[in-house]
Amino acid sequence: SLVAGCTIEEILEPVVAGGRVGQKERNAVAVAMKITGLGNTLSRLPSKLSTVVSAHEDELKPSSSRPYPSYPLSPSDWSRVLLTKALAQLISGNEARPTSSSSPGDDVRNCMTGSVLLLDDATSQMSEVDEADLIAALRRTGAAVLLTSNRWASGRFADRVVVLGD
Repeated sequence: SLVAGCTIEEILEPVVAGGRVGQKERNAVAVAMKITGLGNTLSRLPSKLSTVVSAHEDELKPSSSRPYPSYPLSPSDWSRVLLTKALAQLISGNEARPTSSSSPGDDVRNCMTGSVLLLDDATSQMSEVDEADLIAALRRTGAAVLLTSNRWASGRFADRVVVLGD
């Protein structure tokens, strides 16, 4: 696996020209975590962002190449981690992002203004409640979002719904 033996912090680290991650990128990760709800997942993990994670059972035990035990993530948690990484990368590179938020703690609002997100079944592993929370948070970001889903219920959050047949 691409991220076997990595910590969540290593997985979320944005790719930066020159290789130096600064405060702007760390803030972007924090905002992306608020959007996806990854903070709720982190609260269950033993070392929070420093937890080594895995998607495979055979990687859970320590070995000579991996001295630390890995922690398994559910498919829903993996969806959140990978979506957080993508959103953090987008937020950190968004020149239209406001430098300060209008109200304290509301750094999600308009953080992706001018961006277009194409999310192909990105919420399929999430519960309907988590999906609703994510979509509500994405609406506050100022991004245009095109979301494909196999759930009819997802349409209740949309401005427009398009149904494709076979």
